[in-house]
This record gives sequence, C-alpha cells and structure tokens, in this order.
Amino acid sequence: MVMDKNDNPPIFSNAPYETTINELTPVGTQLLTVTAVDKDSNLDGNITYSIIRNLGIVNDGGDLFDIDTLQGIVTVRDNLDYESLGDGHKYYVIRVVVMDGGPNTKRSAYTDIKVNITDGNDNGPSYMYTGCLQHKMTCVSPKYTVDVTAITLNQELHFHGFPDVTGNAIRILAKDMDGIPSDVVFSVATTYPSGYDSFFSVETKKVGNYFQAIVKQVKSVELPRDFVILLKAEELSPEKWFAVAEISFVKHMTDNNFQTTISPQLSTAAQTGEKTTQSQTTDEFSETTVALIVVIAVTLTLVLCLSIAMACFVSRRRQYSSDKVPLSSLNGAHENRGYSAQL
Repeated sequence: MVMDKNDNPPIFSNAPYETTINELTPVGTQLLTVTAVDKDSNLDGNITYSIIRNLGIVNDGGDLFDIDTLQGIVTVRDNLDYESLGDGHKYYVIRVVVMDGGPNTKRSAYTDIKVNITDGNDNGPSYMYTGCLQHKMTCVSPKYTVDVTAITLNQELHFHGFPDVTGNAIRILAKDMDGIPSDVVFSVATTYPSGYDSFFSVETKKVGNYFQAIVKQVKSVELPRDFVILLKAEELSPEKWFAVAEISFVKHMTDNNFQTTISPQLSTAAQTGEKTTQSQTTDEFSETTVALIVVIAVTLTLVLCLSIAMACFVSRRRQYSSDKVPLSSLNGAHENRGYSAQL
C-alpha cells in the first residue's frame, strides 16, 4: 500500500492579484477572493489563508485588511487614506500566506495583492498662514486681524495673522486638502453683530495651488465695537465641505506693540479732535465724590462713638466719687468710741 506524502506545497491560482478601490470604501467591503490548491490528499491537502505584516515592502497594508481563513475572501478592516500614501505610491500591498494541513511537516506559499487607492472627497478646505495652530498640516481655528485705521473704502483690506509672528501683512489663503483638490470660493458667512454682510465684498483669486480671499468694505458705515467677520472657504463639490476663519477689526498700536479693539467711530473722533472723554470724566468725578462722602461718614461715626464713650466714662466716675465714704471719717468714729469707754 502506497501512503501519500506531504511533498507538494499549495499553489495560488491566478496570482498575482490586483484591484482598485476608493479610499472611502466602507469597512467590511469585500475586495476579491484568492484561491490556492494543494495536490496532496487528506490533511496534507487542507489549506488555510492568513495575512502577515511585511514591513520590508512599500505601503504594507497588513493591518488594514482581513481574509477569511477558509474561503480566502479579502475585506476592508480599517479606514483607508489616500493622502497618507506617498506620491507615486497610491496603493497598499497585502501579503497573503496559504498553508497546508500537514500534521508533521507543513508547506506554505505566499503572494502579494496590490490594492490601488483612488482619492475620495474626505477633506475640506484649510486656511494656511505662518504661526497658526496646526493639526495634521491644517490650521485650527484660523484668525486674522484688520487695522480699522487703515481701511479705505472699496480698497482691499490688509490682514495680519493671529498670532502675528511675522509683523507683516499677509494674504488670506486656503486650499482643499484632498489629494485631487477641488476649487475653493470665499464668502461672508456672517458678521458679529449681524446685519453687516452687505457692507463687504469678497472675491476669490487663484494663486498657485491656493485660493486667495480679497475682501473690501464697499459701504461707509460706523462699525460697532468688537466687530468680527466670519469668512467661509467652501470647496466646489457636491459635498460642499467648508472651513471658517475669524476676522477681527482692531486698532493696532505701534508703540510697545500693543493692540486693542476699537470701533471706527471712536478712531475717527480721535483723529478729528472731538471730545471723547466727557462721560469718562463725569464717571471719575462721581466715583471720587462718593468715596469722599463715605470717608466723612465713617469719620463722623467714629467721633460720635468716642464722644458717647467719654460721656459714659465721666458719668460713672462722678457716681463712684459720690458713693464712696472717706477713710478719715471711719477712723474718727472708732477713736471717739474708744475714748468714751475709757471714761
């Protein structure tokens, strides 16, 4: 009787494998099925599949995909990211191992699956300027300032980043962060206080890989103190991802690099020499008067209390003096009684 020997390794069918999916492919999606055969019989011919890590290859995808051990079905295990892949390497490589069931000596083989990744619209626009707080190469909560004393009607506003690490005027720039980016358009999302949207115009200009916001004040108006524009950068796509930046209108003080928020009407009054401190002087005078009255009242109260205490003290002294019997009188009485007894 001839006994079968485990002398044949498993062999993949139709290898190598390659497929293409979008980076937004949901977790659990089936990609393809790998198959292998083993010419040995019985346990030696039973085969199982597995995925192993291979850090020696570019863009190893061992952690991102799963495989059914018996059927060889490959599925998405984790979220994919087109942007994290290097230029010219927009794919993952999965190393699949097939092993037979030999009880003593096991034989195996492996093959690689190349999974090409296409870009999906999973990132929105991002503002960019030096000094902004960044996370994953994007500005978080971007903020700009405008000097209200430098505003000219119908002229482009000049911006400074916040924090202002350069000290120079900068442009407001944004771009879509997808690998294949969409165009970006700017607009006024809202103002604070509200109702001032129509007093400003916003144009979008392409500058290299970025888009620039050109903002102008087109109507004369006395802006309220602490005025803010929320500027929206929106990508031109069905998803319409967008990002919002805050533009604060401030007065930049050149001395000591101090800056404070101020309304344009206050700035104009200071330039034309109008009196702007009357209410402040009145308030200071009122506070001084009240303080003086309080001091006088406290002083009078203390004097009154001291006077009452002194009067009580004097009265008690007089009463004590009138009730006390002189010592000489008591001594005289004893002497008289003793003299009478001798008689």
